[in-house]
Amino acid sequence: MSRSCIGSSKGGIVRPVRPVAFVFAALVVFAASAGIGGSSAAVGGVAVAPRVALVATYPVSIRGTGFRAAERVRVEVVAGSETMTRAATGSAAGTFAMRMPRLSASNCQGFSMTATGNKGSRASFKRAPGQCPILGGSG
Repeated sequence: MSRSCIGSSKGGIVRPVRPVAFVFAALVVFAASAGIGGSSAAVGGVAVAPRVALVATYPVSIRGTGFRAAERVRVEVVAGSETMTRAATGSAAGTFAMRMPRLSASNCQGFSMTATGNKGSRASFKRAPGQCPILGGSG
């Protein structure tokens, strides 16, 4: 007496769905929704975390990336004993650039900058006293 399985095509054997198919389907769904509702900008469908980088040491020049489109960003820079706060608006790509006149990060004093956006983005860069500048770095 032979048994048959519902949905079988040959000899009563049902081929199991491979776990790879489920993983692939989950990745497709995740990739399709990656830019929806996140707090960072999406570039090419991949979420990019907000970052700030020191571009020049005198005057202090800053570049921000990964912020939300048109986000209003407040940047506070502390260079030694001097503090300056300025605001910028992110581009459609979530980037901004600014200069902080009268501030210098060219010696090995402590230096920090924090960028806080009105749509929830936040990034910071810190350099401890005694460390000399490295241009273009972020953290």
